[in-house]
Amino acid sequence: MAIEDAVALSELIGDCGDLEQVLRSYQSRRRPRVDTIRAAVRYRGILRGLEGPVTPELLSQHPSVFSDSLKVYDDLIEDPFARCQGAA
Repeated sequence: MAIEDAVALSELIGDCGDLEQVLRSYQSRRRPRVDTIRAAVRYRGILRGLEGPVTPELLSQHPSVFSDSLKVYDDLIEDPFARCQGAA
């Protein structure tokens, strides 16, 4: 996301010399993506039980942001909590 942020900011700076306008445009452009990623990370944390017992009510309050078709990528990402869960 840092690279995405840098690209978006550089494009906006190149289009406009007014720093106030650039920052307002940058925030409105990046906010939807950031909110989506934050929601996905929160949902994944809930599924891992990091916010207490996983219940249907908790899952309904925080629905999945991405489709099930993206779950294949979970196998490619190392889980930093895997060792902690196994020790509990």
